[in-house]
Amino acid sequence: MTTNIAYGGVIGLSRNISAGVSLAAEVEALENDDPGAHSLDARLAGSIAWQVTPRLQVDLEADAGLAAGAPDTAILFGFADRFR
Repeated sequence: MTTNIAYGGVIGLSRNISAGVSLAAEVEALENDDPGAHSLDARLAGSIAWQVTPRLQVDLEADAGLAAGAPDTAILFGFADRFR
């Protein structure tokens, strides 16, 4: 039996820039000590979030890879809906 440990962490700062709009910056690292395929995914990310309505938020994020195991760049779009 083989043991595989994966661990990581995120440090981030966010700031409201107007009513319903916020900016965030994060540094993330995830390391996987798999004996067959060790990897380190480290990224720098910046994002903007817009609270469209009290129930709906829209997000846009841009990432830059800091380690060989991370993509060079990534653009992400997301939304959150409060089911209530």
